[in-house]
Amino acid sequence: MQTYPTDAMLALVEQSPAAVASHNRDAWLALFARRATVEDPVGSRPVTRPPEDSIARFYDTFIAPNNIRFEVSHDFCGGNTVVRDLLIHIDMAPAVPVSVPMHLAYELTVEEYGLRIQRLAAHWELLPMVGQLLRLGMPAVPVMLSLSRRMLANLGTGGMLGFSRAALTPRRRHYRLLDELLTAINCQDATAVKRCFSGGESAIVDGGNCRIPLAALKGIRAGKRIAAGSWISASVTVAGQPGVLFGETCPRENRLLRCQLYQ
Repeated sequence: MQTYPTDAMLALVEQSPAAVASHNRDAWLALFARRATVEDPVGSRPVTRPPEDSIARFYDTFIAPNNIRFEVSHDFCGGNTVVRDLLIHIDMAPAVPVSVPMHLAYELTVEEYGLRIQRLAAHWELLPMVGQLLRLGMPAVPVMLSLSRRMLANLGTGGMLGFSRAALTPRRRHYRLLDELLTAINCQDATAVKRCFSGGESAIVDGGNCRIPLAALKGIRAGKRIAAGSWISASVTVAGQPGVLFGETCPRENRLLRCQLYQ
């Protein structure tokens, strides 16, 4: 796996919330590689460039009209990836604030002008955010209508349906699988850990794709957990150190395909 200097990786990633906060569309778009993908939220249909820059339309739909602030708890680097554990605050209107717990994964690549974002995967839950808007009552109605119009104009009907796919995430099933895995790890039960994985592969790897011994994970504890698409992620502590654990699930069964810990 390609690796890059940690300072350079973090410096690039930090430009994203800065450009978002200042509503600098050109600066934000310039952070992405020529062939980039944005999954926001994971589970929705990805937006890409090329052939046409749907990432720009994504910005116009979801970022440009809002005031957005990133509250970052921790950053982790592994291989070519930066993972951020954070809470995003979005003011969609003066009386319509929402806060979104999130895990962000930035996969980076090098082009002629330096590091760029190859893939941005935003792990967050769509239904709880919609629930926040509904609880705000009437002030949220024009905001939701305006968002629907922008989605239709910028993304089309197919894009709206692709975005709404994120609502189909089997959240409770993913949570149960995570709990099963963590219990097995803390019991140091290798057989039970193996049962959590599809196809008999039970390796948990670090950010550099190196296998982590089961004994090194004993005492793992999960805080914030997010089910997004076929993924489950959790803010964890291992031996007192924070991290983010990602697990990709098999769509045909409630088992993991792979699991990666960034610390």
